[in-house]
Amino acid sequence: MKKNTIGLMGLGTMGGNLARNIASKGFSISLFNRHPEKVDAFLKTHQEKNLYGYHDLAQFVDSLERPRKIILMVPAGAPVDETLTQLVDFLKPGDIVIDGGNSYFKDTIRRQEALKRANIHFIGAGVSGGEEGALKGPSIMIGGEKSACKEVAPILKKIAAKDFVGGTCGGYMGAGGAGHYVKMIHNGIEYAIMQMIAESYSLLKTHYKLSNELIAEFFEACNDGKLNGYLVEIVPGVLRKRDGKKYLVDLILDSAKNKGTGKWTSQEALDVGIPLSSITQAVFARYLSTDKKLRTELAKVSPRKATKPGIPLETFLQNLEDALHGAFLMAYAEGLHLLQKADKEYGFKLDMGEAIRVWQGGCIIRSKLLKDLTEAKNEIAKSHFLMSKTAAKKLASVEKAWTAVLQESLSARIPTPALTAAMQYYQSMTSAQLPANLIQGMRDFFGAHTYERTDKPGIFHADWNS
Repeated sequence: MKKNTIGLMGLGTMGGNLARNIASKGFSISLFNRHPEKVDAFLKTHQEKNLYGYHDLAQFVDSLERPRKIILMVPAGAPVDETLTQLVDFLKPGDIVIDGGNSYFKDTIRRQEALKRANIHFIGAGVSGGEEGALKGPSIMIGGEKSACKEVAPILKKIAAKDFVGGTCGGYMGAGGAGHYVKMIHNGIEYAIMQMIAESYSLLKTHYKLSNELIAEFFEACNDGKLNGYLVEIVPGVLRKRDGKKYLVDLILDSAKNKGTGKWTSQEALDVGIPLSSITQAVFARYLSTDKKLRTELAKVSPRKATKPGIPLETFLQNLEDALHGAFLMAYAEGLHLLQKADKEYGFKLDMGEAIRVWQGGCIIRSKLLKDLTEAKNEIAKSHFLMSKTAAKKLASVEKAWTAVLQESLSARIPTPALTAAMQYYQSMTSAQLPANLIQGMRDFFGAHTYERTDKPGIFHADWNS
C-alpha cells in the first residue's frame, strides 16, 4: 500500500488550511485530530485530492512514508508536550516532527534534546500569515538540525509565499530553536507596528475629529505609498466594517489581548541586554488597555481638556505618514538587533539576510519597507540597521515631521507610547554621549559599584565623602 508523504496533527483553522495548502501542491497528507469527529467533518467539508483522515494514532503514523514527517498544529505549551508523549511510542529513529505552532524557543530546544535521545528529529517551524496565509502561502521560518530541515524543506518551501523576486518565503533560520526565535521576533515587531497604527488612529479620531471613512482614506493613501504593507492594508477594512448602522470598531471594547509572543520578545531583550523600546512599549500598552475600569476612574480624576490642533490637517497627515515611516523602521531595527545578539548567545548560525527575506511575503509584517532592510542586510549582519546609508537618509528625512507629531500628541494629552519610544530609541542609539556617566557616579557613591574612566584604563572607586 502506498504511503503518504506527510502527516498533520491538529485540524484547527490554521492546521486545516495548512493541510489543504499541502494537498493542493500535490503532496498526499495524513490527518489526525484528538477529536475524531473533527477529522470526519473536515473531510466532508473539504473533499479535495490528497487528504486522508485517520481516527487511530497508530494507523495515522503507519500511513506515512519513512522517514516519517509529521507537522504538529496544536496550541503552544502543554498541548505540544502531551501530543509528543502520545506520538513518540509510534515513531522510529530518523522520523521527523515539525512544530508549526507559536512555541517558546527554549521549549523547542528542550524538546529537541529529549527526542534526540531516541534519534527522532524535532524541528521548530514558525508559521506566519494567519488563516489566509496558511491556505494560500505563509512565511515559514525553519529551525533545527540541518539534515532534518533539508528533508522537509521541499514540502515547506513549496507551500510558502513568494518573496519580492519570486523566491520562496520558506527558509532555514539556523540550529536549535532558531525558527521559533525568528517567529517570536516577527511577532514582537508586529506588536509595535499595530500599536503605532492604533496611536495614529487615536490622534486622527480624538484630536482631529476625523470620521472613520476619512481615517480609512488616509491609511489607503499610506498603503499606496511608502508604507505599503499588510498591517496598513487591513486598517481601512476594519474601520469601514458596519454592525447595522454603526461602525463595528466603535463598538469594540478598547482592551487588547495577547498570546504571549510579544512578552517573550521583551523578556528575551532583558535577558540578553538589548534595548527593545517600541516593542516593549507596545506590550505594555496592551497590558494597560486591559485595566479599563481603573483607566475610566482615573480619567475622571485627571480629565483631558479638548485642545485645538496646532498643525493644519493636511500638514499633519503628511507628518504622520513620515512619523509612521520612521517608527516602523525602528521597530524592525530593534527586532533585528535582538536577533543578531541572540544568534551569538544561542549559536543559531543565523543568516540575517535570510530572516529578512522570508518576511517579504505571506507573513503579517510583510511590507515594502523590507526592501530598505534587504538593502542594508550586510550592515545588519555586522552591526545595526542604523549603520547603513539607507537608514541614515530615510530617518533624516522624516525626523522633523515625526517630532512634530509627537509634540502635537503631548500638547493634546493623547498617548503615543510606541511612536515616542521609537523616536527615543533612534535618538539614543545615534547619541555618542549619554548621561550614564552620572548614573555610574551615583551607583559608586551609594554602593561602591565602581566605574570606568575615559582618560585611562581600569576599574575605579572614589571616596565620595572626602
